[in-house]
Amino acid sequence: MSLQRQYKIEMDHVSFDADFDRKTIGLLQEAAKKKERVNMKQHRLIKILAAAAALVVFAASAFALAKLVIPQELFRGMEVELESLQAVVDVENADADSVRTMHKTFSNDDFSMTFEAIAKGKALRSVWHFERGNSEQTAHSVDDILNSALNQEPEQKAVDSLYAIFTVRRNDGGVVLYAEDGKGLTGADLGYCLLIKGYYPNPNMLFDETHRDIGTYEEGDVLYVACDITNAAAFADQELSIAFTNTMVPSIDILAMTPDGEFYYKDGYDGVPGLYDFDLDDSLADPVRAAELKSHGTFHTYEEFQSLMAEEDAAP
Repeated sequence: MSLQRQYKIEMDHVSFDADFDRKTIGLLQEAAKKKERVNMKQHRLIKILAAAAALVVFAASAFALAKLVIPQELFRGMEVELESLQAVVDVENADADSVRTMHKTFSNDDFSMTFEAIAKGKALRSVWHFERGNSEQTAHSVDDILNSALNQEPEQKAVDSLYAIFTVRRNDGGVVLYAEDGKGLTGADLGYCLLIKGYYPNPNMLFDETHRDIGTYEEGDVLYVACDITNAAAFADQELSIAFTNTMVPSIDILAMTPDGEFYYKDGYDGVPGLYDFDLDDSLADPVRAAELKSHGTFHTYEEFQSLMAEEDAAP
C-alpha cells in the first residue's frame, strides 16, 4: 500500500469538531488575505515596471499585448527586476518593436517549444572577492581562495542581464515539469546553446560563472523558461541564434554546422529541435567584451573545427 493511500485511510477515520470546517476555512481565508497584502507590498514595484515595459513595447499593437503574458513569478524566482520585454514574432508578423525569427515553435511527438520574448532586467548576483596568488604560489593560492570563499559573505550585486523566454507545452495537455505520470520533464531536461553565425556550435562558447542561468515557472500546464543570453549582447551586431531543447546540453553530439555556416540537428536526434534566430540592438555590441569571450578558445570556424576533429581522430 502506498504512503498516500495509507495517509488517506487514516485521515478518513479522524474525528473532527462540528465547527472544524467553518473555523478552518475562516482561518485559511484570513491567512490568505494577510499573505496577499504582504505580496502586494513586496512586489508592487516590479508589477509597475512590468506594466510600464509592456505598454512601451506594445503600445502600437493591442493584439500583441493581449497575446503575450509572462507570469511575473518567473522573474521573481530568478531575483530579476524586469525593465523591458520584447515579443518574438515570425518574420511576416514583425514590427519595429518586435524581435524577429523565422520559426517561433518547434515540436516533436511529445512537446512543443515556442520562443516568446526577450527580457531585459537587473539580476541580483552573488559576487565573491578574493586575491589570486602568482604562478609560484599557485599550489597555496588554491587553498587560500577556497578558504576565502568559505569565510566571507558574497557581495550582492545587480547586474544588467538579458533573457530569452520560452514556453513549453506537452502535446497531450499534461503537466510539463515533474509530472506525476512520468511523461513530463525535469530541470535536467532543459538546455540551450547560444550560436553565432560562422562559429561551430559549442555550449561553452558564451558561458561564464556569472551568466548561465535557467529559470522556470509553470502555470496552467504551460512551462515558462528564461535562459540567460546576456553574453550574446557583446555580439549584437552579428547574426545570432539559439538552440533550445529538452536536452540538458545541446552539444556537438546533436548540433552541427554546414560549411556555409548554417546550423542544424544531426540525424538520430529525437528531442525537440528548437532552433531560432534572433536579433539584438546593434548598440549593445561590445568589441572588447567579445574579444575577451573569444580568448577562452571555444570559438572555431568550420575549417578550424574539422581540423581539431581530425587531430583528435589521429591521436593514439
